[in-house]
Amino acid sequence: MPKQETEKLQKIHDDIAEIKTALRGYNGQVGLCKQVEINTKEIRRLWIAVLVIVLSTGSGVFSILKVILP
Repeated sequence: MPKQETEKLQKIHDDIAEIKTALRGYNGQVGLCKQVEINTKEIRRLWIAVLVIVLSTGSGVFSILKVILP
């Protein structure tokens, strides 16, 4: 194989290794894939908290909106 093609393949190999490291994590750090899972769970918890707050104040909000809106 010509030297130029070998260098290109080596660069592609290095780039792929770097991407895999970022996705999986390194040195005990959480990778991007795991971080997305963690964030998704936290967002769901926040929506549940918002829903509970809205439902617990539902009648009060309904009364205020009834007074404000014609």
